[in-house]
Amino acid sequence: MKFNRLLPVFCNLFSAVLVWSAEPVPLPESTPWDVEALSRAPAYEWVAKEGKVKSLTYRGLPYKGKATS
Repeated sequence: MKFNRLLPVFCNLFSAVLVWSAEPVPLPESTPWDVEALSRAPAYEWVAKEGKVKSLTYRGLPYKGKATS
C-alpha cells in the first residue's frame, strides 16, 4: 500500500533526473536575427515622467518603408 503512494513520487524524480541529465540542443551556426542590433536599446522619448506611471515612446524598425514608433 505504501509503495503505491510513493510510486508517483519516484516516477517524477526519475523523470526530473532524465531531463536534467540530457544534453542541450546545439545552437545553429547562424540565426535569422541580427543579435548585435537587437542587443542595442532603441532611441526613445519620454512622454510623461511625472506621477507613479511613466510613459515613453521608442523608435521601432520601419514597416513597409514607413517609420514606426
